[in-house]
Amino acid sequence: MRYWVVLALLGVAGLMIYFLWPSQETTSPASGVKTNSVSASSSIADEMDNSIDSSTAVILDDLNEQQKRGEELFRGRGRCSSCHSLSTNIIVGPPLAHIATLAANRRPGYSAKDYLTESILRPDAFKPTGFENSQMDASLAKSLTSEELEDILSFLLVLR
Repeated sequence: MRYWVVLALLGVAGLMIYFLWPSQETTSPASGVKTNSVSASSSIADEMDNSIDSSTAVILDDLNEQQKRGEELFRGRGRCSSCHSLSTNIIVGPPLAHIATLAANRRPGYSAKDYLTESILRPDAFKPTGFENSQMDASLAKSLTSEELEDILSFLLVLR
């Protein structure tokens, strides 16, 4: 069942990217026709390609209770999945595939949990390359209890 849900979410994410991602309008010199080209962040994809071993992917069926609550919040009331995918696809914000591994190396002196906590509570404190102009709603964190924040962090930290 989860397989079909993930496929459906990826399909929706793809449509959102196509219709909502900022595009670059260009005019063909030969025909004079205007076209739009979507430009996604290659630096995030490069970061994932360079630092991830595919054997580290987590099976989301093996979550403990706290991680399950975090996943539910991520996909539901926390609204995280509105902008962040769990794959390498870009919806609006940085994708979160392998985020526990990437977060541990993204800011010197920060653990993965420290980085993710700051990213949720103070989203403008550090923005990954390619997402400098993205705006995360800082009020989202204010709608979560400290227990709910810990649940989401627990979920994100299994995404190796």
